[in-house]
Amino acid sequence: MKKIILIIIFGCLWANPVKALSNNYNVTMKQDILCLMMAYKNYIVDIEKDNNENVYLIAKSGKKILYDDKKNKSFEEKLNNTDLQDMLEQHYPKEPIDKIMDKDMDPGRLRVYSLLKEVYGLNKSTVEANLKKVNLGYG
Repeated sequence: MKKIILIIIFGCLWANPVKALSNNYNVTMKQDILCLMMAYKNYIVDIEKDNNENVYLIAKSGKKILYDDKKNKSFEEKLNNTDLQDMLEQHYPKEPIDKIMDKDMDPGRLRVYSLLKEVYGLNKSTVEANLKKVNLGYG
């Protein structure tokens, strides 16, 4: 049932692609949002698009997290002001890394802390309360 609702939401929000470039952007955005909603299904409860075409993920707490500020940013600017689109822009290599990565190729370094705080906790005590013991098999 939840999958059907997500399909309906995506259809309603993005029913009119205009150009090939914007269509590619929309496809990537939908893929990114779907990945986030699948990965954080207990924390992301909705999607919202405002009158200015800004797309937000709505967290369980009600907090809105902007998908893309639509600014052309340098790597340093992305480090200091990351949005969800920036965070998901670089893909992790699927093969072992056997060379030095290209300059500014650093997947995982760009983080949206508002999302991470929703998922893992707002402060040290809430993060610690969510920790689970894991048996690593080392005796």
